[in-house]
Amino acid sequence: MKRALIITALIVVVGGIAGHTYATWRIESHLDDLAMQTRPMGTFEYGDVSITPWGEVEIEDLAFSPRGPGEEARVDKVILRTGSLWALYRLSGQFEDRRLPAQLGLTLEGVPLDLYAMDDRQWQMMQPAARLDVAGCGESGELTPEELADLLGASGGELAMDMDMDYRFEDRSLQLSFASRVQDMADLTADIRIGVTARSRSVAELAAAASTAELEAIDLRYQDHGYYRRLLDHCQQESDLGREAYLERHAQAWEARLLEAGIQPGPNMLAAYRRFIDEPDRVTVEIRTRHSLPVMRMGEMRPQTLRQYLQGQIYVNDDSIGRLDIARAEGRQGQASGPSAAGKGGDGEGETGAGRAPADQGGQAARSDDAGDEPSAPDDGYTPVPVAELGSHEGAYIRVRTDDGETSFGYLDAVESRRLQLRQRFSGGHMVSPVYFDAIEEVAVR
Repeated sequence: MKRALIITALIVVVGGIAGHTYATWRIESHLDDLAMQTRPMGTFEYGDVSITPWGEVEIEDLAFSPRGPGEEARVDKVILRTGSLWALYRLSGQFEDRRLPAQLGLTLEGVPLDLYAMDDRQWQMMQPAARLDVAGCGESGELTPEELADLLGASGGELAMDMDMDYRFEDRSLQLSFASRVQDMADLTADIRIGVTARSRSVAELAAAASTAELEAIDLRYQDHGYYRRLLDHCQQESDLGREAYLERHAQAWEARLLEAGIQPGPNMLAAYRRFIDEPDRVTVEIRTRHSLPVMRMGEMRPQTLRQYLQGQIYVNDDSIGRLDIARAEGRQGQASGPSAAGKGGDGEGETGAGRAPADQGGQAARSDDAGDEPSAPDDGYTPVPVAELGSHEGAYIRVRTDDGETSFGYLDAVESRRLQLRQRFSGGHMVSPVYFDAIEEVAVR
């Protein structure tokens, strides 16, 4: 009996080693094939290939040197994460059967980011966020690549970035996760949950179910690693101000730059940012859907329509600040008009865009997502009506104020069980958009 157990254990060990060796050989064969296929374009190289006991494939020192002009692309390590050795051994067969594994992850470690080698276009791509970070900093309110490298202690101007991409099927949902890490700077993470109705993980069934997939949740997280504190110290010295005075100046300049970009931060967002710069550590935004939101339709929705489906919560250093409150900034987009401002052409409808404005403007400056200047809708002449009585006003021109701080103008096209349909002139035609009752603060008829 004892001898049989020893023999069985030896068979298992030898079989495991053989399987491990075979899997490693297959991976190296695929990499060699890739090097042959890319040879006309350049030289592809890789270092050691290994498989961990928990089913991770690690490939070190990948590099591609193009023939002719162009920079070398290199990564210190690529890690394919399958969850277990058994899942790794089954991976090839699942792909051949056109079936996705239950979970899969990919990590890129040591992706170089050379600040000094960036041309103006590449640096400008980083600028939208960077310009907010350095708002009110010194005389220019800008940061050069050299200054950023000094702040991060990047020798030679080179940073190392790691990236993670994962998915996991869980019950009736697909969990997606994306993360990036920059040394001595910050971690950024986005977790997305999508409801799926596919009965299996076959590619055919998942493709068929894509049209009914619904967004359920998005979690965004920022974890600072000393970058913001060093940046604020640097900018305070450049501005020759005390700490409190500089933070006030920076917060005001930060808000002004958001307004320049057409974004109006609300009281909660402003309070959250002031709390963060006072103690830079963590920021979390949790976004949940209020209503059924098909993923395939999201790209077709205008921002104000999409926002009716979503509700966000802001946390700073794990403390809840309140609802995420952002809107389009006043004066950055076109205006929509009421019937009294309509021209005599067309069908006589007063609005020429999907008009919305901050609610505190009293309806005097409704804004549109469309370009072009339009007369503003007068606030007088509107009579508030209960949502329950909207059915008797179908076809009327209405003003709708929602809890996201904006106002819409248009014709009441239909009243349904949970929402109304608002018809508005849009891009030379018409668009009918839903407005859910639970998002309405006030509706008034003209």
